[in-house]
Amino acid sequence: WLVLRLWAAGRRSLAVGLVALLALTAVSVLAWLTVSVPQLVQAGVSVLDSGPQPPASALFSRLTLLRNSLDLALDYPFTGLGLAGFRMAYSSYVLLMHVAHTIHSHNLFLNLWIEQGLPGLVIFLWLLAAAIGSGVRSWRTEVGEKRPGAGFRLLAPDCRFAALTTLVVIVLHGLVDDAFYGSRGVLLLFLPFAVMARADMGVGDQGSGIRERKATGERCGNPAPFILTSALAWALAWALALALALALFPPARAAFQANLGAVDQTRAELSVYHWPAWQFQDELRRSAQIDLASAIARYDAALALEPGNATANRRLGQIQLSLGQYAAARRHLEAAYAAAPTQRATRQLLGESYAIAGETEQAAALWRTVDVSQGQLDLRRWWYGYLGEQQRAAWIGEAAERLEVGR
Repeated sequence: WLVLRLWAAGRRSLAVGLVALLALTAVSVLAWLTVSVPQLVQAGVSVLDSGPQPPASALFSRLTLLRNSLDLALDYPFTGLGLAGFRMAYSSYVLLMHVAHTIHSHNLFLNLWIEQGLPGLVIFLWLLAAAIGSGVRSWRTEVGEKRPGAGFRLLAPDCRFAALTTLVVIVLHGLVDDAFYGSRGVLLLFLPFAVMARADMGVGDQGSGIRERKATGERCGNPAPFILTSALAWALAWALALALALALFPPARAAFQANLGAVDQTRAELSVYHWPAWQFQDELRRSAQIDLASAIARYDAALALEPGNATANRRLGQIQLSLGQYAAARRHLEAAYAAAPTQRATRQLLGESYAIAGETEQAAALWRTVDVSQGQLDLRRWWYGYLGEQQRAAWIGEAAERLEVGR
């Protein structure tokens, strides 16, 4: 109501600033809830649970990929894991495979979150909002300058219309695939923004109305409309202040420590691990080639702040399983499962923890809720046989047989 009153009164800059403040506040609160209360996010995607059967269609497979990719995003909410980092991280920490499986999450916005963190995603959304605002201003200018008999043009005769159309196509296609951010063509994603910024600054415009404005010393459209206005700058400042205040809470600080631990672990492991030089990530973790002390310290710091942090518990449990610290691994994996029961990797790892303790029916019950059709259980049985722990390998085989019987 207040926004409509301000708009009707002609105070449109203030109205836009108020809307931006509300939007940025909502984004900040959502980001905080995402990293500090991941159970809410997991509850929102629990309807996509794979159930007892493996994916039976392309649509279901894509939904499963999105759900699993969200698990990876929740491990790196603040920093992301870096450009082109999805492929092996997804295999190693979500699918629990030893070779690369999927190039990207097939969703532009989820890829932005995974590779650049929530701040990168928010910046991209701001760029989209600025581009739309530029297009609307250009359309209003064109309508205002239309002369009798001159015909109707959607936008000023510069490159805005082409750039905005390109962005619309990229965004719509990005909901189901990611042709740019998930590939080496990432820089092309930002080309439309550069074209619109260039047009907004009045460079290379050819329209008669724009030439008249230039002759009178005016810029094309509003002064630097692609840049933050003062109202939007205030809105951003308030949103950042709110985000910083929320970040003081222990769950958010724990999520940040777990994020740093995940980055340390990913950098240490995936910078060295290459198949077939290393058969499994477990083998690398047992070697002297990497040092996971920094990552483990980060996870411990996260758990000191929030004992139920899902990322820290799951990652520690995975490392401890690799190192043969089976009792400690089980405790951490059970805590991770209690915090986020829909995470795929947690269910497979906890099932493995049950299996190697001889609790094969309990393991099979958990494994029925995940897709292990890529041979994950055969790999785990082989690993324990490689270690000479034949009884544990046999128990995994027994649990896998129970899994098939129960399907």
